[in-house]
Amino acid sequence: MTHRQFYAASAKGGATLFLTAAAMLLAGMLLLAVRADLMAAQGWVLWFLLTLVAAYVGIMKLRAPVLLAETTADGLRYFHPRGSWFIPWSCLGQVQQVTLQGREMAWIGVRVLDYDQILTAIPLRLAVRLLIEQRGLLIAAAGGGCPDGRCVSDYLTDVSAYRSKTRLYKGVQAMFAQRMVHLRQFVQADLLIPADLANCSVSEFCLFINRQRLNFTQENNG
Repeated sequence: MTHRQFYAASAKGGATLFLTAAAMLLAGMLLLAVRADLMAAQGWVLWFLLTLVAAYVGIMKLRAPVLLAETTADGLRYFHPRGSWFIPWSCLGQVQQVTLQGREMAWIGVRVLDYDQILTAIPLRLAVRLLIEQRGLLIAAAGGGCPDGRCVSDYLTDVSAYRSKTRLYKGVQAMFAQRMVHLRQFVQADLLIPADLANCSVSEFCLFINRQRLNFTQENNG
């Protein structure tokens, strides 16, 4: 199996943005030391706030993982600021870009053949963060009406327990399992990876992962 790393486009430029914002902020403070009367100007206040926002965005970019995903001989790993999840090739299904009503979304969908592989290993802080980040897509996919008797709010309601084929999960693990079930229902995927690739296109990423999965299947079942 081919080892390959996929880099996050959003992680680029963090140092440049932060240093530029810091330099602009320092220049502004030096200017104020000379022209204290500018402190009352609304334009100056706005400029000061914008430099702070730019500095904050730069810091967040620096904190973000440089790697978005990685393939190894064992499987696929996704990296997030709150942790990572891993799927062995034997439990990985189809990987493809998420589409809603024919429109490509900024997400890559991953099918999982065995939920236990994810639920037993995913860090809880990562699971909580992913539940928050994926709400928007789930709301868009579920739609605003209640044609089948279930409304969007029903799909966002937390559950207290979830039973897989082999185990009973509670708390955050149960909520994350429920989210995977709902994502599969609406977008035919259990896990999501942001379409934030710096060194290849989304289609190239999906094609590569699916080929690696197929190669693993052929090598182990041939």
